[in-house]
Amino acid sequence: MSEEKRRHCEERTVSEKLRCGWKAKQNKIRKKKQSMLVVQSIKDHALLFLVPLLIGVSIFVQHFRHTHILHQPIDEIFPQQSQHPSFTDIRTDLRSYIRDQKPVVYRFSKIENYNSNSNNAYRSSRGNLQQQQAHHPIPWNALQPDVTKRWTKQLLETKYGHVPIKHYHYHNHPLFMYYNEDRAMSLFVPRTVSDGTQKHYDDMLYSGSSSSSPGAATSAAQQSGMTMKSFLRLLDHQRSDKFYYFSQPLSSHDILLRDIQPVELLHIGETGQAVNLWIGGKKSTAQAHFDAFHNAFVQVIGQKTFLLYPPDQWYYMYLYSRHHPSYRQSQLNFEEDNWEHLFEKYPYSDRLMQRPYLVTLNPGDLLYLPPFWFHHVQSDEELSVSVNVWTDAPDSDYYQQMITSPLPFESDWTFDQNLYAGTYYLTHFLNVLLKKHVSVIPELGSMKSAGDFVNQVIVHSRYHYLFEDNILPRNSPHSLLKACRRNPVNHQQLQNLSNIINHEKVERYAEKVVNLASMIQPNIREMLVANFVEDLALFLVKNPKLLGAYFVECF
Repeated sequence: MSEEKRRHCEERTVSEKLRCGWKAKQNKIRKKKQSMLVVQSIKDHALLFLVPLLIGVSIFVQHFRHTHILHQPIDEIFPQQSQHPSFTDIRTDLRSYIRDQKPVVYRFSKIENYNSNSNNAYRSSRGNLQQQQAHHPIPWNALQPDVTKRWTKQLLETKYGHVPIKHYHYHNHPLFMYYNEDRAMSLFVPRTVSDGTQKHYDDMLYSGSSSSSPGAATSAAQQSGMTMKSFLRLLDHQRSDKFYYFSQPLSSHDILLRDIQPVELLHIGETGQAVNLWIGGKKSTAQAHFDAFHNAFVQVIGQKTFLLYPPDQWYYMYLYSRHHPSYRQSQLNFEEDNWEHLFEKYPYSDRLMQRPYLVTLNPGDLLYLPPFWFHHVQSDEELSVSVNVWTDAPDSDYYQQMITSPLPFESDWTFDQNLYAGTYYLTHFLNVLLKKHVSVIPELGSMKSAGDFVNQVIVHSRYHYLFEDNILPRNSPHSLLKACRRNPVNHQQLQNLSNIINHEKVERYAEKVVNLASMIQPNIREMLVANFVEDLALFLVKNPKLLGAYFVECF
């Protein structure tokens, strides 16, 4: 009973008070019954409400999962502020990450006063310029607080403005895709494709002007008359419909290399070294790809954001063929707004929405990226300058041994004999490998035969779009691949070829390569094996135009 009603009842006679209390009690009972009826009604009709609710939630979750990438952060190492940080050997500091093949970022940008504004500089009583900025643990001049050494846009323009820019790249879309003219398929795969997914090809060696045809994705690389100063000035006046990108290996005679010594501090692998300089305008983006090396990546100027996927996601990346000019890169356009369209064309690509890693590098930060990790990289709203050091990884060595292994072929064999023996060799190699190892990729775990491997790993993943876009024929002229076609018409010819081949020798050579393939990490084994199969296939058929037909007809 409310306070107001209670006072009202106290002012009545005894009988009225009783009646008033009775009414209040009745009202309380009635309200209780009503609430019980509501609860009972909900229980009776729960399914009617619950089923549509669950359907709605399920639709929302599916839509959200297919349109939103849920990122997770990578491990970070923060320098101890209480001690002067030192950096003597990356292999010592990152031993566990190198062993476990996990990426990690050194947050050197978090060192107190490291990235403080240059206006914080002051002059001592003697008039000398002093710096409040902290020293960077990596003793490169390009990273130190000395304004006469640390790389800034102004220093690059004044001190290194005369340095020639051999190749820079531009086009009307921020996504840059590397195009290698030396790949076999470059003879008939165009540099520029506009097929609804907006693929963009970029050629490090190509010189020319961009196309202006409506709807076409354009790209070009210029060679003449460009210096560091003029390129940086070009970025200052970057139009909203132009995007610029520059990368260049630094050799021992490059004067820029003097400011990033000693490079050996960032050697992770025991052998090999490649040092590269990367300069990008605002929003310039490198297509998702992998590198077969240990990668120590230092951000010097500006910010850069990495979207990272572990190596075991390679099957969902829909990589280009080993012989495609954009080899090592994904066919997927990560800048695509319509993800549903992407999932329709590349059915397994939706697996990539499951928690990739995301990290943004600030000036001074160091990222360790293990071999075969996929990375999609975007510069921020301003100039971005980076330096990275590649060193060799063991899995690349095993692959090199595979492709340099001797083949059981005779020098006087004809094209048909080589084709038959090579196909038998690959078939036996794949059958033994699949019997010995089950794929760690769930979608490939059911593979039992060479035909399964070729169909799922090569044809479906790498060649499907080449067939759809009529870049490669699915079938060859009858006479070209007759030595490996499995049909009654060729039965007698295949029998004659079989009588010539020493099958035991072929099998013995194939099994040696199986042992090498077994040493490759399980999460990338099938990817590198597919490369090996493609390499040998091109050796057998000679013409890259026949590769697709060979895989369809001979396995």
